[in-house]
Amino acid sequence: MTPEDMRDMEGDIEEMEKLIGIYLSFARGEGAEQALPTDLPILLADLCTDARRAGAAVSLSVPEDLIVTLRPEAMRRALMNLIDNGQRHASQIWVSAARSGTSVQILIDDNGPGIPAQKRETLLRAFESDQPGGTGLGLAIAHDIVIAHGGRITLLDRPGAG
Repeated sequence: MTPEDMRDMEGDIEEMEKLIGIYLSFARGEGAEQALPTDLPILLADLCTDARRAGAAVSLSVPEDLIVTLRPEAMRRALMNLIDNGQRHASQIWVSAARSGTSVQILIDDNGPGIPAQKRETLLRAFESDQPGGTGLGLAIAHDIVIAHGGRITLLDRPGAG
């Protein structure tokens, strides 16, 4: 094993430990963040900028005045996990948000291969991954955070892509 392989492996282990720690803290309800009125367009723009810095091709479409009461750091983690997932499986990601009655719908779409229908529910559970080396925590954490906010995550296919 080369020194570069060792560094990569150590980085992967550190990331897994971080994700497991975040998930366990969330599951225990530790560090309960307070819900605050949050400027969703700014939150989404920051996440898209971070993804672009990491090499993703991301576009954003969101109305300017969309204030939502949520736990900003928890929601940032959930949305970042979803965008990161798209980045691993697709060459293009589209992020949008819109008010729908009294709720807000956030769509994270990509041109990846999609998830087979029979695996969609499974991938929202902790430690279930369809990728070699995947931790199976990213979607599970996102799912739990969104549920805790009174929402839901739906994994769907887009004609011709993910």
